[in-house]
Amino acid sequence: MNALWEKLKAYAKGAFKSKTMWFGGIVSALGALSDNAQYLRNIIKDDISFNTLMIGIGVGISLLRIVTTKPLDEK
Repeated sequence: MNALWEKLKAYAKGAFKSKTMWFGGIVSALGALSDNAQYLRNIIKDDISFNTLMIGIGVGISLLRIVTTKPLDEK
């Protein structure tokens, strides 16, 4: 049980250093805000803007995967 706990701690510590995890957290937060905030709905009001945003997120994740090389538990 102690080994599992140590593995989870190492993974969590690495997650805070991971660019991909930070990017994912920001994207998730923006998604939650967009569900609950009229302001963001007005900014992303048409399908073209939303599709462009989704393409940008996909490209961002791909670029972060290229940049990052270590597993989370080794960070």
